[in-house]
Amino acid sequence: MPTNIDAMIKDKNGKLQPFDINGPSFIGWFEAEVGSFEGKQVVILGVGGVGEPIARMLSKRQPQEMFLVDVVSKQGLAEELGCVYSASLENVSDLSGEVVFINCAGKEGASEAGAEDFLKKYKARGNVFVDLRPHLDILIVEEAKYLGWKAYTGFGMNARNDYALLSKICELVGVNVLLFNDFKELVAGAS
Repeated sequence: MPTNIDAMIKDKNGKLQPFDINGPSFIGWFEAEVGSFEGKQVVILGVGGVGEPIARMLSKRQPQEMFLVDVVSKQGLAEELGCVYSASLENVSDLSGEVVFINCAGKEGASEAGAEDFLKKYKARGNVFVDLRPHLDILIVEEAKYLGWKAYTGFGMNARNDYALLSKICELVGVNVLLFNDFKELVAGAS
């Protein structure tokens, strides 16, 4: 399985090393603060950029079913991961179990793909919605909460991304890194 690379960091010898932070940060945040993916129906909207490493890691977490939704064909990736590809959220239907809906497409991508209609269709069931934009407050997240979803912004994941990068840099220069919760509070205060 290919490795996703989000950043390049020079090691102590000046050699560039690939560093994967998006997938591990999302999975770490979700499992620590939201719950498990096991047995859930997972829908990932936007499978370029951050969506692909998340999909790769999620496929190992034993979801009941996983759907990759992107206007650009992800059929090859879906086959590789053993999941379903769809060009539209409209084609993802008849979900009867617990749903985890992850928006990796940003504001415009979610609007164009019909994310609000999808949230309305599966409302009031205690499903989980995550919009990965790093803000503390996002209108569609508030709308999802109103509809009965457990809804989150990408702040938790993005704080972990930044902390992973900071930790790696501190390790390389031999400096102690502050505790994650202290770092997260500083980031929230600056947001």
